[in-house]
Amino acid sequence: MPETPHYIHRWTSAYKKYANLWSNSQRSWLLHRGSLTKRLMAQSTSSFEVKVNKEGINKLFQHEKSVLACSSDFGWIREVDLIVDGAVWVRARSVVPLSTLTGPDIKLRHLGSKPLGHLLFSSPRYRRKQFEIGRYQKNREIHWGRRSIFTCNGSHKTLLVTETFMPVVFSRQSS
Repeated sequence: MPETPHYIHRWTSAYKKYANLWSNSQRSWLLHRGSLTKRLMAQSTSSFEVKVNKEGINKLFQHEKSVLACSSDFGWIREVDLIVDGAVWVRARSVVPLSTLTGPDIKLRHLGSKPLGHLLFSSPRYRRKQFEIGRYQKNREIHWGRRSIFTCNGSHKTLLVTETFMPVVFSRQSS
């Protein structure tokens, strides 16, 4: 399994400046508005799994707290690896403010190894806002990531989903 890249802490919604750095595959994956889970499953020739690395109440990074306009330092954090055919393709971090975890949204706390994408894209109550793009470089290898806020029924209830793509994602033909 590849080493976990450090978390991306600098994000921009003005990501067009990166466009000349991206291959068609990178552009296609980074800007895909549909369910990433569904798309990864379509790429699998034998298996897709969600490996939960961490889940529970934890401290938010300052940039997460800012983008969510969250007054609390803590939230429900879920970090997972999305594994296609035995290889980590995406590392994802979901941040749910504790104020969001009420009513029907309490189920965000009880996903276990189920993909978050199934919940977010199977219910009309969740809407994605615009993407922000970031990157992390280690030893000449660049890891691209994206993040977006989802709102719950247009209310003040939000969650932040961050996805960091491993280089293997961009090296295969995608559907």
